[in-house]
Amino acid sequence: MLLSIAMACSGGATTPAPQPAAAEAPEPASAVVAQTPEETRASMADALAAAMNPEADACEDFHAYACGGWEASNELPANRSRMVRSFTEIDDRNKELLKGILDDAVANPSDDRAWQMVGGFYAACLDEAAIDARGAEPVQPWLQAAAEVSDLPSFAKAVGILQAQGSNVLFGGYVWADMDNPDLNIYHVGQGGLGLPDRSYYLDEDEEKTELRADYLAHITRMLTLAGVAGDDAEHMAHDVLTFETQLAEISVPRAELRDPTTTYHKIDRDGLQALVPSFALDQWLAGMGAEHIVDINVEREDYFVSLEGILAMVDPEILRSYLSWHAVRLAAPELAAPLAEEHFAFHGTRLRGQKEMLPRWKRCAQRLETHLGDLLGQAYVDRAFGGDSKPIALDMIVRIEKAFEAGLDDLAWMDDTTRDRARNKAGAITNKIGFPDRWEAYEGLALGDDHFANVAGARAYTIHNDLEEVGKPVDSDKWFMPASAVNAYYNPTENEIVFPAGILQPPMFHQHWPMAANFGAMGVVMGHEITHGFDDSGRQFTAEGTLQDWWEPTAAEGFEAKAQCVVDDYSTFEVLPGLHVDGELTLGENIADIGGVRFGLRAYQAWAAEQEAPEPEIAGLSPEQVYFVTFAQAWCSLQTDESLEEQVKTDSHSPARVRINGTLKHTPAFHEVFACEPGSGMRPAESDDICVVW
Repeated sequence: MLLSIAMACSGGATTPAPQPAAAEAPEPASAVVAQTPEETRASMADALAAAMNPEADACEDFHAYACGGWEASNELPANRSRMVRSFTEIDDRNKELLKGILDDAVANPSDDRAWQMVGGFYAACLDEAAIDARGAEPVQPWLQAAAEVSDLPSFAKAVGILQAQGSNVLFGGYVWADMDNPDLNIYHVGQGGLGLPDRSYYLDEDEEKTELRADYLAHITRMLTLAGVAGDDAEHMAHDVLTFETQLAEISVPRAELRDPTTTYHKIDRDGLQALVPSFALDQWLAGMGAEHIVDINVEREDYFVSLEGILAMVDPEILRSYLSWHAVRLAAPELAAPLAEEHFAFHGTRLRGQKEMLPRWKRCAQRLETHLGDLLGQAYVDRAFGGDSKPIALDMIVRIEKAFEAGLDDLAWMDDTTRDRARNKAGAITNKIGFPDRWEAYEGLALGDDHFANVAGARAYTIHNDLEEVGKPVDSDKWFMPASAVNAYYNPTENEIVFPAGILQPPMFHQHWPMAANFGAMGVVMGHEITHGFDDSGRQFTAEGTLQDWWEPTAAEGFEAKAQCVVDDYSTFEVLPGLHVDGELTLGENIADIGGVRFGLRAYQAWAAEQEAPEPEIAGLSPEQVYFVTFAQAWCSLQTDESLEEQVKTDSHSPARVRINGTLKHTPAFHEVFACEPGSGMRPAESDDICVVW
């Protein structure tokens, strides 16, 4: 239940235990960012002005005002389904930097084991000829394991084998803290097992979804055929898969119903889970995962497993074999020969998200390294990209924003003093992690070679195995859930911590030589966003120590719920495509965090500015506070395919980027004042009671 700023979240995935930090990093070097402070500020001002459309009315559509110039001068690349100005720009620049590191590791191997692992993994990933020569052969052992399923016990073991490789076949699972005892790791299980993005893709009866399901059947058939299954058998198996996955969709609940941790925490031992689904042999499943030691398990939705029992008790083993075979091929396909990888992309990239082309091979390989060997790559990245005064400035900003949040508690008329004191205590107890971990993972025992598929499968299994070994052990408070190069950030409620990897602390989100109005408007809002996550509809239910416990007085809880419902109701009115509205319930936590992030970032900036001898100068004719709001909005300038937008609305807890700009500022009174927006304008509700200020 990590709560992130970006649209793509790492979910419950964990990272292995780190090693000693790298030496002091040098000044960052980038061909994109000017080298002197004066040039850096000038470059920032030019970029800000170029991205704007001053002809648009800021009080009617701030997205058009702040981002109109950027939209007019950019096209969505064929190899993307979505681009968000700040995140995409940083990610592209980071990937170029990583490419230099990786090319060097390949060209200049040394006796250093970490360097050899990075270079070897990257070289094997780039060797398309060797990958193509193997065809579908690497996945055959998984298909053989599926073919040998003859009953429910053998099915359970095969499920465990696939889950140990990272598949969410049948249901999802991850290692995380016990919400009632956050110092202890337990295993969490919940609904899952679908090949399409959401239950609605199976259950909606409109023409578009009916056609999509037909395309899904054809895709499964082609994939299984490419993997070596005879044509008629492949088509029959595809129908089995869709039938079984539709049954799983029918017993799944909408994602918004999974947001409340009090309804997704049911800690039971393995015997308790076995009682919910007697037909599923838990001992065999855990043996397949290599996790026989697991005892304590949290079941997010007991009703899912009760209903799963009804399905398994009646299912034909042939259907189970088809289902497992498909998910084995689906998991393996991106790492296999071109025909399989391209067919996988044609459906999951193009049909589902509207992305016309794959990313270049080297970028995909860099992504694999970030995902599977993130700490090895992260050390080299930090050395080159996160130096100078970056970390002290970022730490100073976040301390200021935390103080702004605490000061803002006094303004909440709906909160009683007892709850206010507890909230202040929780805010003061937040742990900040900036840049990179204190210890880096060394991946001891992980052997890599020149076989790309084996490298990915081995690295993925290594991480999952290490995570599973942590079940029943104390939580490692030094652990990071993202690599240092990630362009993202998160709040972890059981640790009451916020984490900002070096990857996001880059222009156009942050620069040590930028005007502070811009730093607070971009990165400061991210910091305020993550702090506010500790007090959104989910995060507020955890104590300062990370325990899931009600610490609210009844009147304060009622006040919060009323304010939160205001947010739900308003965001649900945003129509992003004809007939497609934002899910105000699903996105509630992120929307509350966005609104809070902008408020507290501004207050922190104003406090900083009051300490300076002179105000910061205007930029592009904008006052510093106007720069703050424009910089915030320009971080979220975006282009996106309709297919990707629909998938985001149905699956992502973050509102689409345009809504994150206009929805947030619509509920920010300080914005209304700075831009002199009249009541009833597009960016300011006519009635003050319709401005949804939670924190």
